[in-house]
Amino acid sequence: MRTQHPLFVAAAVGLGGAAGALFRYVIMESSGNGLGAAATGLLIINVLGSALLAVVLVVGEHRFQEHRCHHLWRPVLATGVLGGFTSTSAFAVISLELGGMHGVLYAVTSVGLALGAFSAMQHLTQALVSDSRGQR
Repeated sequence: MRTQHPLFVAAAVGLGGAAGALFRYVIMESSGNGLGAAATGLLIINVLGSALLAVVLVVGEHRFQEHRCHHLWRPVLATGVLGGFTSTSAFAVISLELGGMHGVLYAVTSVGLALGAFSAMQHLTQALVSDSRGQR
């Protein structure tokens, strides 16, 4: 297997991530305004991204073993494009790979921590903004 300079790989992943983020932006913008539209758009993105990640990993691994797949397939498509496109594709793969109660515990813990971090930062930011407005 041919190796590339780490900066070349990082640049390739970055370009893939930029493309994925652009795709996500287009879908989110076309899904309409409001929380319901955003939730639906993101749900579509995450479900589609998870499905595409499974395809990329399974097909890519098969082709890679047969030496019919470029060595950058996984970092560019899985980490770059789909990482930029989704917010949970890797989360889904890890949860399923852990399997059983470990997978369930990982999923519940990950979602709980993400929601807790969001809520904490939302409250902290609101407090900081309120304090800075009061000091003016």
